[in-house]
Amino acid sequence: MNSQVLLAVLSALFISVGWAASASAATKGTPVDFQACHFRDGKTMKDLETVAAKFRVFANDNDVNYAAWILTPHYQTGLDLDVAWLGAWPSADAFGVSMEKWMKDGSPFTRSI
Repeated sequence: MNSQVLLAVLSALFISVGWAASASAATKGTPVDFQACHFRDGKTMKDLETVAAKFRVFANDNDVNYAAWILTPHYQTGLDLDVAWLGAWPSADAFGVSMEKWMKDGSPFTRSI
């Protein structure tokens, strides 16, 4: 067996053992939402800030336990986006509750924007 094949087999073995060990550990993931966006013609960051302010009111009124950030590219010209939205929940349970509230109560908000 040549050394490259042996290296590949050993690498796969160590990766799978490491994955199994990490999967059994009590790790806690955090649900996140990332949207890479382009502005529609005639829309600007000011328009997005208006929508974000309305969303903040909706989120606070409905206690969705969600944090969001607007990201803009800096020092980079090769990204295919104008702006990004990054959101996160503190836990999978909070994500589930938030999505249930959004499905139940979010329609009036989406119609308003």
